[in-house]
Amino acid sequence: NSFTEQLLLQKAKECQELRVSQANVAAAIQCLPEVWGDVVKSQRAWSKASALRRAPAQRVAIAANAFAETTDRAAAAEVEYAAATTAIEARKKRQTMLAKSTEQIEARGNAAQVEEAEWRQKRKDLKPGLGTCYLKLLRLQVAQQRAVEGRATLHERCSVATE
Repeated sequence: NSFTEQLLLQKAKECQELRVSQANVAAAIQCLPEVWGDVVKSQRAWSKASALRRAPAQRVAIAANAFAETTDRAAAAEVEYAAATTAIEARKKRQTMLAKSTEQIEARGNAAQVEEAEWRQKRKDLKPGLGTCYLKLLRLQVAQQRAVEGRATLHERCSVATE
């Protein structure tokens, strides 16, 4: 019995120690944000102090970099301006050429309309006399077709007869 009691007391003691260590860990974890905040504040202060010590040299380096970047941008802008100017001149030349081409096309269109009007007038003038001439032409075409058919039939009969 005493062995069991000792075993239970030892287990209870271990459990109590575990609870105490858990409480200590929990307290340490609760203090962690405050400690972390202090660490961050000290890092920021150190960064500011370091930056203030190097500020003049950094300003000179920043100004030199800005000057180099600005010079590069100015050179690129000049190149872009030259390309744009060339493109504008080319477009103006093309526009002038297209305007001339359009004028020529319009002139040809007007000439075609005048020519069409002349041909319509000629057709109108010739149309009344076309009736009798046209009928004669049709009769001649029918006669020619009959003659071609007659020749073909005759040729066919002759070739059958010679075989």
